[in-house]
Amino acid sequence: MNGKACAILVLIGMSALGEAHAGSFHVSPIRIELSAAQPVAIISVTNNDDHATRIQLQLVSWSQQDNRDVYVETGALIANPPIFTLPPKGKQIVRVGLSKPEKNQREQSYRIFLEELADSVTADKSAGLKIQLRIGLPVFVLPQQPVKPQLRWIARAARDAIQIEAKNDGDAHVQIREIKLLARNSEKPLATNTMSDYVLPGSSRTWLIKPVPIGKGEVLRLVAQTNVGAINADISMENP
Repeated sequence: MNGKACAILVLIGMSALGEAHAGSFHVSPIRIELSAAQPVAIISVTNNDDHATRIQLQLVSWSQQDNRDVYVETGALIANPPIFTLPPKGKQIVRVGLSKPEKNQREQSYRIFLEELADSVTADKSAGLKIQLRIGLPVFVLPQQPVKPQLRWIARAARDAIQIEAKNDGDAHVQIREIKLLARNSEKPLATNTMSDYVLPGSSRTWLIKPVPIGKGEVLRLVAQTNVGAINADISMENP
């Protein structure tokens, strides 16, 4: 895909990378943390193309419901500049910060979407302004006291698969990168799934893992690779 592609590209869950690339421009860093001690962060946006491109920022709150991400425009964050033109091979510095100090006891989650806008001169006037490429950066606002995720795991039979649910009872997010299921006394995986999914505090997420021929009531051992390290848990099969 190049900078002229008309499809929307959303790049999320890339914490293992140092930069996010999207056709004609790239962004660094790809994850932002704000706090009372660090209320402002700097984003570097670089144009890889030989022609100018316009970028627009959208600031949204981020929550999760029914196993999906929910975004709502917010005034809790401010960005300067909110829209700009990148010259050919040029760079733009964007400053992002809190509109006012937050006093939450739990980590707060937001996203910043950087959208590449089509040239209004060459775009189809009847279609309006077209968004070409889109990059989503997670933004986490940390409270003053230390926070951490706390996961509860549930396994349910689901026809020819197992539904794994992770409930985050903690006060910080966790990013799940891999889930491996094993019999309790075996080192041979029954199934391995890779992903790049966040579970926000107070939220839950489910995955279907198959095929796993497991009997009802059997205890499984789950090993999850996350941004806070490996998590091990014994889980029992529940009724579907």
